[in-house]
Amino acid sequence: MFWSQLDLLSQYLAFQSLLFSEKDEYTLIISEVKTEYEGEYTCTASNRFAEQWVEKMFKATVQPPNFTSQIKPIKCQEGGEAYFKYKVTGDPIPDVQWYKSARQILPGKYCIIVNNPDGSGFINMKGIQQQDSGLYTCKASNPSGEASCMTGESSVSFNIIYATVCILLFFLGLNTIQHILMCTFVYCTGL
Repeated sequence: MFWSQLDLLSQYLAFQSLLFSEKDEYTLIISEVKTEYEGEYTCTASNRFAEQWVEKMFKATVQPPNFTSQIKPIKCQEGGEAYFKYKVTGDPIPDVQWYKSARQILPGKYCIIVNNPDGSGFINMKGIQQQDSGLYTCKASNPSGEASCMTGESSVSFNIIYATVCILLFFLGLNTIQHILMCTFVYCTGL
């Protein structure tokens, strides 16, 4: 059994392909498919009595990543959760990574990253703090290209919370009761 490609890639394909046989059925598997591999392939079988061949046209179906659902900026409280989801297409399904500024985010105790086989996924960060505010980017890549999805200047922003704490203190004087109202303005920064 012999496979050949009528274009000039047969030499390269010899290193990137695998001939698989089971009983009388033979399959050519080409790994790391690229658009350059498109073309006509011929399968030739021969013995001392005859030679038979079959020609097949191969069309590579690779598509670069494309985000069909963008991540959106959020506001949340300090100690709360930040949740971003995405949907990306591409063939093959792209690999997805998350970044805060230029630094890659890895899953951990307070960070869950899910990338589904259908191209959807999310990142869920728990117990976020002030230093977690900033620009978050979702990058998708496959052999055909790369795409990024980000929002504005800041994907995670902090709400400013003002709280007024008033304490009414009673002091007993000699013959009078003094009322003192103490008010303190507390400035809190939340997520």
